[in-house]
Amino acid sequence: MTGKTLTNFSTYDWLHNGHVTNNNEKMSKSLGNFFTIRHITQRYHPLALRSFLINAHYRSPLNYSVVQLEAFLEALKLVNNLLTMLKKKQQKQQRLLVIQSLKEIEKEVTKVLDVLGLQPPCSYNEVLLQLKDKALTRAGLVEDDVIRLINERFEVRRNKDFLKSDQMRAHL
Repeated sequence: MTGKTLTNFSTYDWLHNGHVTNNNEKMSKSLGNFFTIRHITQRYHPLALRSFLINAHYRSPLNYSVVQLEAFLEALKLVNNLLTMLKKKQQKQQRLLVIQSLKEIEKEVTKVLDVLGLQPPCSYNEVLLQLKDKALTRAGLVEDDVIRLINERFEVRRNKDFLKSDQMRAHL
């Protein structure tokens, strides 16, 4: 490192897109099929939006769709599920080695995320809480509603009505 500034541009100065489309139709005010960033970030975490934006080539059209934003949230669920699985299946010594490896990977990923402007300004736990709040907002629910539905499903399972239980699980 020379200690000299590489560029005067911020991270966001070089992130550009082609036309933005909504479900493969040009997004515009006149068609009424546009969304503001404020509207999107009320429903989705800003990190999900940033990830979505940088996944497109900077000259290519960008097709906005809820499915693509949801896909990012599924990658987070996958990582969480893998970590949960490791906790359950690995022996203590193996877990320690995995944790050490994950910490090294985290350091490298953190560097890349920082360069791309995707490093969250708060802890990962806070981001997960924010993601949960956004998911509840999109579903039109509050946490108490979800807990109530989970308890209702538990009662249905206890009464051995598995068909209804499966339907409730799919709804949740």
